[in-house]
Amino acid sequence: DEAIRYGDEAVTVAQAVRFPQMEVHAAVTAGTARFFLRDPAGRSQVEAAVRLGREQNLGEFAARALNNLGLLSLWRGRPVQALDEFERLVEYTQARELDAWYIAAIATRATLSVIHGRWDQADLDLEVVMGQRTCRQTEIETLNTAAILRARRGDPGAADLVEDALSSVESFDDYEASVTACALAMEAAWIGLIPLEEAEFRYRAMLRSPVLATDNSGRGVLGYWASRLGLEPPEGRIPGPAGMEWDGRVAEASQSWEERGYPIEAAVTKAMLPDANLDAVFSGLSRLGADGVIRGLRRELQRRGVARIPRGQRQTTRRNPSGLTERQAEVLSLMVSGLSNAAIAEKLFISEKTASHHVSAVLAKLNVSSRLQAVALVNSAGWPDQRGLN
Repeated sequence: DEAIRYGDEAVTVAQAVRFPQMEVHAAVTAGTARFFLRDPAGRSQVEAAVRLGREQNLGEFAARALNNLGLLSLWRGRPVQALDEFERLVEYTQARELDAWYIAAIATRATLSVIHGRWDQADLDLEVVMGQRTCRQTEIETLNTAAILRARRGDPGAADLVEDALSSVESFDDYEASVTACALAMEAAWIGLIPLEEAEFRYRAMLRSPVLATDNSGRGVLGYWASRLGLEPPEGRIPGPAGMEWDGRVAEASQSWEERGYPIEAAVTKAMLPDANLDAVFSGLSRLGADGVIRGLRRELQRRGVARIPRGQRQTTRRNPSGLTERQAEVLSLMVSGLSNAAIAEKLFISEKTASHHVSAVLAKLNVSSRLQAVALVNSAGWPDQRGLN
């Protein structure tokens, strides 16, 4: 309430003295506060601040307004809209060489790309951000996003990156970072990368936080992962599709996840339906390259006593003896052709770092330690179509 009152007063003063920088800054503050009080005028106020900031070419003031607008969409559970707004922020800050805001926007775009299943784009963004000198909050967000991405894909070394991400939060006394770390730990435990006890310890610590009672977003995220792990939900109403699932409206929850732009959560929730077409669910996850998610879903279905659980591999995978996904088979065929990581990246329109991750995953699945051994194995195995192994 005080943020709104002081913000509105500052807007009035700024308009009177024709100080647009103050007007934009104060309007963003007041509008964001209104949003948290569920006042629909809050978003409109921030949108107006964005327009003024861009019209007046106010640099960092306009960047802050664009950033908050994207965050409001994300907090409302609208990541598709948030991604569009952060795309605008990336374009704006890059054109004006606002480096700190640009890096922060790229980091958040990577997070949103992971949510949407746009994992090659997330890899590109993470490659830009990681290694840069950033604020602690951006550093933690980037490490957390990278850990989720590697865990969901089932990349080699994902468990180590998860531990690094969790450790990075230990000395950072911040509620939002604690919620993020708790959700990461719960997802990692679901996949089988860390012990369940470690995730449960973090979860119970978060349940004792008085802030959680007023944090709809936090209760929704933790409520979703509590359902996945068979733990009790947070106290109070759980908002969004996670709450729908807890209420037994599983089909509605899955559809809501899909509409909001969360393909992983939509697929996993759909698998909880009594008459779920698990073959279709696993096939869809395979097309995303979500090997880690498939592993976690299989573990959950086993815990729930589901008798018939698909292998979750695509047709390409079933046609070769090493369980390669379509993308991995494609990478292997290019390795057989003698292409380097850089050439593979150019051929597949991905980053060299992403190509390197795919190559490492291929070598691990083939149980070999070098490209030469991989090529020899393909030749000796006699797979009929080495161009695609399909």
